[in-house]
Amino acid sequence: MERETTCASTKEVNNRRWTPGLLCLALFAVLLIAAATVIAACNGGEENGENRFCLVNADCDTDEECVGGMCMPKGPSGCEGTGCDEHSFCASDGECKGSAEKPCDSEADCGPGFFCSNVLELCLQECETPADCSPELTCDTAVGGCIPCAFDPQCEGHPDGERCLAEEGRCVECTDPLHCPDNYYCDLDEGSETLYHCVEGCLDDNDCSVEGHCVREGTGPGRCVECLPETATEDCTDPRRPRCHPSMHRCVECFEHGQCTDPNLGLCHPEDFECVRCLDNTDCRMGHVCVPEQWECEIGCDGDERCPPEDGQHLIYCDTGRGPHGECVECLGDDHCEAEWIDAFKCEEGECVAGCNQDSDCPERVPYCLVEENRCVRCFEDEDCPDHLTCDPSEYFCRCIDETDPRNVCESTKQCGNPPDWPNPHWDETCIPLTICVSEAECDGGWRTLAAPRCAGHCSGPVNHQVECPYGFCCRRVRDLDGNTNLKCVEIGQCPGDCD
Repeated sequence: MERETTCASTKEVNNRRWTPGLLCLALFAVLLIAAATVIAACNGGEENGENRFCLVNADCDTDEECVGGMCMPKGPSGCEGTGCDEHSFCASDGECKGSAEKPCDSEADCGPGFFCSNVLELCLQECETPADCSPELTCDTAVGGCIPCAFDPQCEGHPDGERCLAEEGRCVECTDPLHCPDNYYCDLDEGSETLYHCVEGCLDDNDCSVEGHCVREGTGPGRCVECLPETATEDCTDPRRPRCHPSMHRCVECFEHGQCTDPNLGLCHPEDFECVRCLDNTDCRMGHVCVPEQWECEIGCDGDERCPPEDGQHLIYCDTGRGPHGECVECLGDDHCEAEWIDAFKCEEGECVAGCNQDSDCPERVPYCLVEENRCVRCFEDEDCPDHLTCDPSEYFCRCIDETDPRNVCESTKQCGNPPDWPNPHWDETCIPLTICVSEAECDGGWRTLAAPRCAGHCSGPVNHQVECPYGFCCRRVRDLDGNTNLKCVEIGQCPGDCD
């Protein structure tokens, strides 16, 4: 029966269908055995004990291992093969040991750079400063080796901090709020990335030793502040800074203009929170500017609109290059003098000055050079003057023609062009639109009819005076061609005793 069973099994095997995968596997096994046989023969066979064929380590001797199908001598094991870092050595058990990790009886038990401490009976890494040790240890100079800390002095000079977290034996920045500077707190929140570090801010007033109030908004850290509005009297004791700014929580002199009671320092600076004289130029009088460094008004200008100053109405132009803050001057160029002055038309150092050497030195309105007097004049003869005017040789300017001269007769106000070159330029500005053709002048309460209608300019009195009238004229009440009366300048001689 046994035999039959065996035969039946054999038959079953012989009748089994061979797949391509099984054929490949069988062929590979045959080739592998053949190759191993050849290699073994070339190397003297298995009996030589060298480079024997193997499939697993068990096929090799105890001091060998199967590498790539061959029995090879075993290499170094553990740290003998991999080595250790600079803060540890390879112990006899094949493991790397750091400072204070391996007991010892003598130096022989410790690796290079380590010594056996007679006090601790541990191998310690030699050191002079904490930088010589691994980060979790510190250098105990009394022992001369790297060890876990037990108290704060051992952490002096440690890069992670100078406080000892004794339960972990490592140096940290802080373990108590008092270890941190003002406006910082010690983070003792387990799991925090800044655990045992001083973090800017505060959790309560105890974290603010100098500025004694912690202001928190929300659940995060707060900030230490100098004062609170509700306790300003107690917090702000400096009489120069008696108020607590409501949002910045700083003791300040002011935060509103109304808190500045000194009339000379009546504005509150929005950033410095101090009472100042000015914040910009508009806070200063004309001819002055606000100097930001001191917030004081000083003489100067930054444009013509800041001129003229109150005490110099003729200084109407700003020379920004003069003085530390600019300066109001009469002129910046000759054209400014020509427009404003009769006989001073050259601009020198911001001042209009007179002087000429020839006619070409003079402006159009006084086009002739009186060389002997070094000044420009309007005329030398009547031909140099407009119609209805004559050249006065004593003053070299054009004046109204004498009433007996038929050239001075007017038929309408339009014909009475005000002399543009009377000595006072402001007279021209005032009187140009008020020059009219008059027909009568009042003499001693009565009216005297002029020989012919004459040109006359405006004046405001007093009557029979020359205060506002040009040379050769007197202020009288006159009647124009339409019968209207007003004060006008008429030539002296129209009434008896004119301008005595």
